[in-house]
Amino acid sequence: MALLETKKLTKAFGGLAAVSEVDVSVNAGEILGLIGPNGAGKTTFFNLISGLYRPTQGEIHFKDKAVQGFHGYQMAQVGIARTFQNIRLLSNLSVLDNVLLGSFTRGKTGLWGAILKGRRVRNEEQRLRKESLEQLTLVGLQDYASHLAGALSYGQQRKLEIARALALFPEILLLDEPTAGMNAEEVEEIMALVRHLKSLNKTVIIIEHNMHLVMNLCERIVVFDHGLKIADAVPEKIQANPQVIEAYLGKGGKHD
Repeated sequence: MALLETKKLTKAFGGLAAVSEVDVSVNAGEILGLIGPNGAGKTTFFNLISGLYRPTQGEIHFKDKAVQGFHGYQMAQVGIARTFQNIRLLSNLSVLDNVLLGSFTRGKTGLWGAILKGRRVRNEEQRLRKESLEQLTLVGLQDYASHLAGALSYGQQRKLEIARALALFPEILLLDEPTAGMNAEEVEEIMALVRHLKSLNKTVIIIEHNMHLVMNLCERIVVFDHGLKIADAVPEKIQANPQVIEAYLGKGGKHD
């Protein structure tokens, strides 16, 4: 049984379908890549399965439960967390506090508990802080916990976003262009991190334009073009797929 499955998933804006009747199945523990030209529908698909958008039609099943129409916080609660193309950190807060913001969604403190600061609340805060530090250690930022997020390098900020998503303890982690703007060494670090997450039984879905990463990291690749899924196979078959080559190069075989 698939961990995540979409059936005829569609999102239209006005009369334009950004995603059209897409069927995708994601297996537990898999590293799945999503690729396609700019505007192909990849991020819209992410926005649907993370609850940022509601589908025009179609179904989303997570652990065999229908979750289409769930809001983002509900998707996070069931076990789906994500990062974004554009960094969304609170630059004036510390690195640790940025991760804590993610982890607090798992807290059980109510309004009065937060005000009165009883023993249970203090214990919960200590637990969340400890867990947040563990996520920072996982991405290699433990020594920067007290630094302002805005003072980190670009690559470090990308890692901090991943740590914040991991603080939700998701079963599926959605990474939207996690290596955009990174140098080759930083890309290799992200690849190593994703492989480590797989060893921890995380399922990872990645949108990427870095073909070195996609072909060497992803176990399976889904290709989008003009809102449609045009291919779904292992990297070797994707590289030789005529539809994929045409989507990237055009019928004349040359870049625009």
